[in-house]
Amino acid sequence: DLKDLLIIQDKSGKLVLFGKYIVYPLNDGYFRACYLHEQSHDFTTLQNAVAWCTLHNANKLNECYKLRHLDIKLTGLFMDLAIHRKLRKTALNDEDKLLYTNKIQDDTYRKKQVISEIMSYIHCSRIIQSQKFKRLKEQNFSHM
Repeated sequence: DLKDLLIIQDKSGKLVLFGKYIVYPLNDGYFRACYLHEQSHDFTTLQNAVAWCTLHNANKLNECYKLRHLDIKLTGLFMDLAIHRKLRKTALNDEDKLLYTNKIQDDTYRKKQVISEIMSYIHCSRIIQSQKFKRLKEQNFSHM
């Protein structure tokens, strides 16, 4: 079905995916993904929001949940990093600076792990869409 492949972007930057999902930027830099105007989730990147829509459309609900959970975790890690960097700058002694430096290193390591896992779900969503394109292409050539 062509609707399962259709992605349209309007002038405001809003994406309509598969005739069921809308993704649009929010004023705070996040992106909101809405399913049939009933369910909505906010994501740190457009790529994460589109991947969620693709996985949800393919009925990969466990992957959707995990992607959403990881994106929320990533938001928390961004906040932790910002707080620990500020605390390191305002630390009055070397011991506190070292403590916050260690926390920053730990936050950075965990952020890289979360991003790596998110990328695996993005890759999965790309494979799903590629397979749909391939099937449609094969159907079109078989009718000629």
